[in-house]
Amino acid sequence: VRVRLVAVTAGGGMVDFRYKVLDAHKAMQVLKDHSTMPVIVDDSGAAIHGPEGMMHDRALETGRTYFVHYPNSGGIVHKGDQVTVVLGGLKLPPVTVQ
Repeated sequence: VRVRLVAVTAGGGMVDFRYKVLDAHKAMQVLKDHSTMPVIVDDSGAAIHGPEGMMHDRALETGRTYFVHYPNSGGIVHKGDQVTVVLGGLKLPPVTVQ
């Protein structure tokens, strides 16, 4: 999985997370269960988890870009922040929020 975008949207109330699937088989191992879905962590350590029940219930396609909208409760994430996306136990390189 490659992070394509992390952006604050909906007047600051949502975080738009977009990712490209590089290997569908490996991605489904992580993205099929809510407990291992991506978590967005800001530099203070505050984490944003996806809505309950969020998971892929169909096959992912290699090369396709997908998105998830996370609630930005309390305005944790802001434009310009550095965040880390955690997939299961894997931390991806930090990205700047758009």
